[in-house]
Amino acid sequence: NCFRVLVTITDARWSDHIAHLQHFYFRFSEQQPPQDPLRSAFKSLRPESGQNVTLTCGAPSDKTIRAVKWSRADLGDEYVLLYRDEQFDPDEQHPSFKNRVDLQDRQMKDGDASLILKDVTTADGGSYKCGVLVGESTLSHDSVVHLIQIHVLYRLFHELFNTEL
Repeated sequence: NCFRVLVTITDARWSDHIAHLQHFYFRFSEQQPPQDPLRSAFKSLRPESGQNVTLTCGAPSDKTIRAVKWSRADLGDEYVLLYRDEQFDPDEQHPSFKNRVDLQDRQMKDGDASLILKDVTTADGGSYKCGVLVGESTLSHDSVVHLIQIHVLYRLFHELFNTEL
C-alpha cells in the first residue's frame, strides 16, 4: 500500500507562485478519490516558512503497522524517514531531514503513520510517498492515493505585494 504526497513550495516571486498554483490545480483535477485501503483525504496546506506541517498517512485502524517509510523521488536511495522495529533507522536518511521529521504517533495507533515535517523551507518541495508494512504485506510505492499541496509562504510576500494568497 502506498501514499503519495505532492509538495510544491512557492517563494516570494509572483510568477513562480502563479506557475505552481496552475500546476497544482491541473494535477489535482486529474486525481480520483482514493480506492486504496489506506485512509486519506484531499488537503491544501498553506504554512509559512519555518512552520511545521503534518502529511497524513494511515492504514486501516484494525491493522498493526510494522514499519513505515516516507520517501521522495528526487532523493534516490535516501529516504525522508524509516521507522521499523519500534525505532528510527537513520542509516540512509537524507541529511536535510535529520532532526526535522517525526511520526505524529510513534506507536501508530489506529493505523496513523502521519509524518511531521518541521521548519518547512522551499527546499522541501517534491513528491512524497508513504509506504506502510502491515502484517506480512510488503512496502509498495506504486499506487497513488492522493496529493497534498503545500505552499510555503514568506511574510515578505505579504509585505511586497500587500495581498493575501
